[in-house]
Amino acid sequence: MTEASEATEVSPAADPAQPAGSEPVVPTRPASRQKEQTPLQALVGAIGSFGLTCIILLGLMVLTYFGTYTQIEIGLAAAQREYFNSWGVFINVREFVPEFFPDFAKTVFWPGGMLLICMLSANLLVGGIVRLRWRQRTVGILIIHFGIVGLLVSSLITYVTSTRGSLSFYEGEQSSTYVSFDEWELVVQEPRGDGTVREFLVADSTLASLPLIQSDDLPFEIVVHAFYVNSDVRAAQTTLAIDAVDGVILTRDLLDSQSPANVPGARIEVRGPGQPTQLGIVWGAQRFPLTVQVNGAPWTIDLRRQVFDVPFALRLEEFTKEDHPRDAATNSATPRFFSSDVTMLSGGVEQPFHIAMNEPMRYMGYMFSQNSWGPATGIPPLYSVLEVATNPSDRWPAYACGVIALGMLLHFGRKLYQHVQKQKRSLSA
Repeated sequence: MTEASEATEVSPAADPAQPAGSEPVVPTRPASRQKEQTPLQALVGAIGSFGLTCIILLGLMVLTYFGTYTQIEIGLAAAQREYFNSWGVFINVREFVPEFFPDFAKTVFWPGGMLLICMLSANLLVGGIVRLRWRQRTVGILIIHFGIVGLLVSSLITYVTSTRGSLSFYEGEQSSTYVSFDEWELVVQEPRGDGTVREFLVADSTLASLPLIQSDDLPFEIVVHAFYVNSDVRAAQTTLAIDAVDGVILTRDLLDSQSPANVPGARIEVRGPGQPTQLGIVWGAQRFPLTVQVNGAPWTIDLRRQVFDVPFALRLEEFTKEDHPRDAATNSATPRFFSSDVTMLSGGVEQPFHIAMNEPMRYMGYMFSQNSWGPATGIPPLYSVLEVATNPSDRWPAYACGVIALGMLLHFGRKLYQHVQKQKRSLSA
């Protein structure tokens, strides 16, 4: 009899069908097979992966660096349009770090802000919401991701629908329109017998992309031979110049760092059935529009900033401006504070508002903020310049940040509670 502490080796029972003297066959357990993913599951996994998140954030960091640095040369508006409002941009990397790049790698294509933001949105939706296991411990993380998606959606709505411009008026005047800062339009006007005019509008983006403008509302077509975002009109050096019109030519100027300072221009040709061809130049700074004769009737063509309508009117009641003490050396005063007291008029209803610096007026999806004043000489009477912006998602970023803060409070609060409970158990033990 053996002791209980001794270990005995147990051999498997002999198989009666097995020949005597041979080693017994031990049955083996089949290895578990890993479930194979379908192509769709693999794609979803790649889109929602954490590695893709890191790559996108790195791409945004590099884009922000180059886009911010380029603002010194081309200005804020141009850099925003080229780097952050585009699907891709060619970056001259050798201007920044020439010693690291050979001559053949001078220009590198980089994803633009639109592409990277769309990729980040898909990554957050798939990885942070769809693939994440919905458990009690992940509620905070889910709320955080919903808040980040809200920020991205508000940015998209702002980019697609928002407009910005200015409204200028003297005391006692009222207006229900505002003029865009940097968006222009070609205006074709047809005078009518009752003193009114009918307008046909073409956006500046259309002028830059389409060489031919046709419409059933026009008895002629307009051929755009040249369009410059920033231009100037100068006297032609010779009357034989191909691009000369009435002794002047339209020249391209470098883009101004301040987008509103750019003045576009176009050299156009008006063609009508049975009508002689008429050449002309339309320029944003010209005093009078171009006039053409079509079927015996005068038509005017002008290039102006886009005009937007407001569903109500504002009347300037009082404009107040306070200056700092005058500089004895230059005998000039710097404005310290200026504000506008206005009245909103809509359907017979009048409502007063006070607009000052950092104190905007918000009404019906429009925001009016104090932007400037004039004239530059400072000689009364003075007029007020309000900046007008439309943005349906104006308040969304604040709401989204609140949602993110709530998610972080829940998630890290739960972690803190678990840590405190663990410390109590260790101390009690």
